[in-house]
Amino acid sequence: MINKTSVFLIIHAAILISIFALRFLRIAPDYILITAATVMSLEAIYVALFTKAMTKRVAGNLKEMEKEIGQIRNEAYEATKLQRSLIYAGHQIKTIQGDLDLLKRGLKSNGNGHHRRPHQIISHS
Repeated sequence: MINKTSVFLIIHAAILISIFALRFLRIAPDYILITAATVMSLEAIYVALFTKAMTKRVAGNLKEMEKEIGQIRNEAYEATKLQRSLIYAGHQIKTIQGDLDLLKRGLKSNGNGHHRRPHQIISHS
């Protein structure tokens, strides 16, 4: 697939070669070469300005993307902190649920015929 840059280069190479061919075949006068050089110089200036403008636009887009990436990193960090907090809360709830289950059962035998009271069963973690 041919892109715009390739077409641009092919057309301008063809024009430049044809101008020199006309001059060497003595079809075109000397001022054609001066005109062609002037046109090519103006085009070079235009291409340089166009390239500079595109570079500035791309640089601006990159800065915006860097900001967005920074925001995404911050959001990911906050999500990780929240996930850790939720896991910690889940462990605490699980511990409390175990303690509640022991309390619901009331007195529990410790294996030698003695019973422990419910407040002795609760683990303090």
